[in-house]
Amino acid sequence: MFAPVLDVNNNPENPVIASRSFGADPDLVARLGAAFVRGARDGGAFTTGKHFPGHGDTSVDSHVGLPVIEADRAGLDTLELLPFAQAIREGVDPIMTAHVSFQACWVQRRCRQRIT
Repeated sequence: MFAPVLDVNNNPENPVIASRSFGADPDLVARLGAAFVRGARDGGAFTTGKHFPGHGDTSVDSHVGLPVIEADRAGLDTLELLPFAQAIREGVDPIMTAHVSFQACWVQRRCRQRIT
């Protein structure tokens, strides 16, 4: 299944995540996301954590435009990435990426560093 949504809904103007998220508290989202993964796995279901590395702090619907998130790596580590890290520890199957632009570009830099 394409769940759970692991985005932290920390932007009240977000038109896409809103009630699909477990909430605005990253610790709560992490706990509930992990519980979802455990329950689904115990029931024999395959889970997909989404939308990595986070789609909660956007005000643009990524299906009609390109949201830009200004967070730096420290901000991502303390907010957006917590639920994904917990779900991975819990054994979530694949992780679905978000189609958003992260201005910090840490993914691109890290990939380039590892490839070159």
